[in-house]
Amino acid sequence: MHAAERTLLERVDEALARVARLPEPTAGAVRGVLTTLTDGMLFDLARFPGDGAAGLAANARGARPLYYLVAGCVGEFWTDLPPRASPPLHGWDPRRCAHRRRVAKAASR
Repeated sequence: MHAAERTLLERVDEALARVARLPEPTAGAVRGVLTTLTDGMLFDLARFPGDGAAGLAANARGARPLYYLVAGCVGEFWTDLPPRASPPLHGWDPRRCAHRRRVAKAASR
C-alpha cells in the first residue's frame, strides 16, 4: 500500500465528518458519488480478482458498466454540483448538460 493510500484510510473518519458538515443537497450529492465509486471498486475487485500481476485480466466488454461506476459518475457529479454549491450558479439548469448521462450510459454498453 502506498503511503498516501494509508493516510487516506487512516483519516477516512475525518473526511466523512467533513462531508456530514456540508449543506444539503451538496452533502447528499457527495455521499451519492462516494457510494457509486465504492460500488465500482467492489465490482472491480469481484470482476478482476488477483493477488498480483499474474491475476490481472483485461477489461472484457461485459465489464463496461465499470466505466460509469468509476468515471462517468464523477462527470455527472461535477456537472450537477456547481448550481448546488455556488450561489451565482443557482439559476443554472444542469439538465442543459443531460447529454453527460447519455454518454456515460453509452460507454457502459
